[in-house]
Amino acid sequence: MLYKKILKPILFLFDPEGVHDCFISLGELLGRFSITRFLIALPYKYRGKDISKTVDGIRYKTPFILAAGFDYNGRLTRILPSLSFGGVEVGSVTARKCEGNSKPRLVRLIKSKSILVNKGLRNDGVDAIIKRLKTTPKQENFIVGISIARTNDSQSSSLEDGIKDYCYSFRRLNEENIGDYYTINISCPNAFGGELFTAKESLTKLLTKLKNIPCKKPVYVKLPINMEWEKLEDLLEIITSLMDKKRMHSLVVLSIGLVLIGMLVILSFLSPLPAVGKAYVAAGSVSPLVTGISVSTFIYTVNGWIAFTLPPIFTPGAKVTKSPSLTSWLTVHPMFIKTCFPISISQVSTEPAQMVVPSPSFIFSPKI
Repeated sequence: MLYKKILKPILFLFDPEGVHDCFISLGELLGRFSITRFLIALPYKYRGKDISKTVDGIRYKTPFILAAGFDYNGRLTRILPSLSFGGVEVGSVTARKCEGNSKPRLVRLIKSKSILVNKGLRNDGVDAIIKRLKTTPKQENFIVGISIARTNDSQSSSLEDGIKDYCYSFRRLNEENIGDYYTINISCPNAFGGELFTAKESLTKLLTKLKNIPCKKPVYVKLPINMEWEKLEDLLEIITSLMDKKRMHSLVVLSIGLVLIGMLVILSFLSPLPAVGKAYVAAGSVSPLVTGISVSTFIYTVNGWIAFTLPPIFTPGAKVTKSPSLTSWLTVHPMFIKTCFPISISQVSTEPAQMVVPSPSFIFSPKI
């Protein structure tokens, strides 16, 4: 109530990126001290029955993960466990420091409950982020994934230079043993040169090079949600054909629309794949303004292509639509993540997922 009635109206008077940066700094500060982590955890940390999930050998204490794009420089890894998060995906990180696109990079769209994101892969660069994560004490039972993208500048705008860019970051992270899993982000529509690796030939070259880099951790590929199904199917076939069954255990991450995206997603962990390994799908993060295929329809279609049998923890349906939307975590109070867990538990089912067009409460588009 304090946030919704008093703090939120004040924050919405200021530039959203400035507010975001201030809260990142505040979260980093609070995470430095055990007493502040303890005090934050008192009201916000989940302490109910075991809801952990193990995917690709990684145990997630809770099935909620802060998605890439929010903590893109890896500054919140100590405070997020106190807010009931099971992990964070840092980044996307790039080979070189990237200032991103010119301001405004974040624009609130109040009426549509959305935010226009145009960051352009702003981050400190992989080496600086490696240094930060190496010197930051890792919290117990908290997973840190790393999203890897191509630097948003002219130096990596060609196909060959773009591949070198990805490979440098991937190699450095593995050399330093930073991150519990990696996501290869090829869905960067507002980057310099566009999405170079959403074509069959270019993606084949990229994944072939990455396979030659020693890696013992799960590797995922983040795909755009706005592609025609025929083109997306081509990419899925390439990924599955190139995957090393002993190392590259997982398949796809589906999260964003072309222009309007949120900054939080829920990772919905799914069942093992018969011939491919395992996969997770990030469901949500799409503004109501995004047109085209719906998130649940898209996930359902891909699930069918790979023959999934277990629905996401958050299955689109009546029970879920009665709950608050994930927007509440930022616009109402952080308690939402904690109170959401009983809902997520109730949605676990062995029945095949149904194709349901999501209601506004299932379309997560946090406002900042």
